[in-house]
Amino acid sequence: MKVGTVADPRSLLSKAINLLSYRPRSVAEIKQRGLAAAIPQLIELDLLDDQKFARWWVDQRLTFRPKGNRALTAELLAKGIDREIIASVMLTREEETRLAKKLLVKKNLDKPHAQRYLLARGFSSDIVFQLI
Repeated sequence: MKVGTVADPRSLLSKAINLLSYRPRSVAEIKQRGLAAAIPQLIELDLLDDQKFARWWVDQRLTFRPKGNRALTAELLAKGIDREIIASVMLTREEETRLAKKLLVKKNLDKPHAQRYLLARGFSSDIVFQLI
């Protein structure tokens, strides 16, 4: 590759695949890394899919750092995921309520601390006040 010219497409694809080997990424994240030319090939190889990425992100959050729909939505928007995709992967109200209850039982906080904790974790105020 010459200095000042467009990068070799194979090199871009290789860099993108290396990046994806660590964790799934959104299309916007790949673009931000300057690897936009590799996106069509990555999609064709089924290595890049915003729907799958959004589902993976929500599953990871539920497993390791539970958050409510408001926080999950903000995180996915920051990752460049379309609102329609976000809406399709969000927790149902019942799932979100169960998750909030589980966190409250685990933390055993008094009322003011419990409210702040759940609100800071991205749970909607109606769910928080319903539980407390």
